[in-house]
Amino acid sequence: MKPGKAGAIPANTSTMDRNNVLRKFDLVLSAALCCAVLTSCGGSPSPTPSPTPGTPTPSPTATATPAVFNFTSDFALSTGGLYIYANFTPTGGTERFSDASRISGLGGLAFTASPEKSVFGFPDLSSDPTYLAAERTTATATQRIYVRDATSLTLDKPFSNMIRATYKRTDAATVGATAGTLRGYRVALITIPVTTTTAIAANITYTGTPSVVGGTLNATLPGTVTSTVTTFTVVPATSTTTLPKITGTIRVFETVGAVTTEKATLVFAGEIATTGSISGAITDTTFAFSGAFSGALAGPNREEMALVFSATHADGRKYVGDLLAD
Repeated sequence: MKPGKAGAIPANTSTMDRNNVLRKFDLVLSAALCCAVLTSCGGSPSPTPSPTPGTPTPSPTATATPAVFNFTSDFALSTGGLYIYANFTPTGGTERFSDASRISGLGGLAFTASPEKSVFGFPDLSSDPTYLAAERTTATATQRIYVRDATSLTLDKPFSNMIRATYKRTDAATVGATAGTLRGYRVALITIPVTTTTAIAANITYTGTPSVVGGTLNATLPGTVTSTVTTFTVVPATSTTTLPKITGTIRVFETVGAVTTEKATLVFAGEIATTGSISGAITDTTFAFSGAFSGALAGPNREEMALVFSATHADGRKYVGDLLAD
């Protein structure tokens, strides 16, 4: 923990309101992904457009925000830290990266400790996937994994004040004129809000290992894109009319045939609003990527930080991912 850190996470609220979770959003994906990834929404898989949410059903009763995430206390939190990606496997072929994007709108996670139940919300899902203890395959102090049929929900807790929730679904799909299997991933970063109102008075550093996916559409193999440990720095505002700044660099690598090559050097530069939210731009003078990121500080005293980012190249390559750091 870093004593003296504080802030607020406007993307998180004390409730997971299903009406908000299912509100319409601007899904910026290619035509192929819109036709393919979104066929893996709730309900029976079929090559049809993304379902339109019907009459919302009640969400789990909201609970008080926990002091820390420990999988022994109930919580229900919403978040704007979302992204989606998918890999496509042609029938008889090899699985490859299909597409990815950051997502606007709200997602969320509601967890009940006893009897255990996890409910995941994401903007494009027609119903919130719900998993019970009987479907749990892994239960540790830092992770829960639930599996049912061709779906799974993984809850990773790398630090005390954040959870990365990943919903995976595998469906038959057709991309263009090619039939095959689409493996879609929806990721939501769930963070505990900041409570202190003390202004940032000195530099704060956050260190973590980014999670990155992407590459060349229909070409890059899953698991070949990686990153390395990085440190981001928050610098206090220089006057009453400016905002604190945040900077950092994420290096992206691809390993093919035991040869690892750097593919992007993403330089982040942004600001922290008075509400505690983070936003900024990504540049890459070495490999010519550009993009944007958003996120927030996490924990009562700004102990941690969560970011979602995306970067694209003029040739169509793209990288999407997150950075969870403390």
